[in-house]
Amino acid sequence: MFLRRWNASCTTAGEESRVALSFRQRHCVRSRTSFGAFRRHGKSSDGGQWRERCARSAAGRLLAGIAAGLALAGLVYGLGWWTGKGSASGSPVEYQQITFRTGSIGNARFTPDGSIVYSASWEGGDNQLYMSRTDDPGSRELGIKDAELLSISKSGEMAIRLNTVGHGGYARSGTLARVR
Repeated sequence: MFLRRWNASCTTAGEESRVALSFRQRHCVRSRTSFGAFRRHGKSSDGGQWRERCARSAAGRLLAGIAAGLALAGLVYGLGWWTGKGSASGSPVEYQQITFRTGSIGNARFTPDGSIVYSASWEGGDNQLYMSRTDDPGSRELGIKDAELLSISKSGEMAIRLNTVGHGGYARSGTLARVR
């Protein structure tokens, strides 16, 4: 219906106005502006008002889009805060010191029975494996010197690297061994 009125107004106008109106119609269809602005200013001598109206409506749509995005982000943030505030009712984390010596500690793993196995070198000595328990304040040597702990399986077997040689950075080589 609107296009019929549009065509009727174009056929009554002169050839110059029809071309200018057609250009403005295409321009504002691309920028999704209402055609009503051009019917009021249908002459080619409108002083560029149609450009200003198109620019103003595009800027308004941009601001509306930004405002809608910020509102959506605020809603998602508020929803996340509201759903997460009830789940923080757990007890605080507790720490227990396992070793009291000075030195360098390497890898550490929990065994299936709850013990802790770790590799360390104390007071500048050789790297070796130690075992400790959380209920016992001391550690005991496993008797494997120049070893680095890699992993512990569910059955309690340990994968270790013997005679480790560093090649710079994280690159290391050695002999892979299994301890039961």
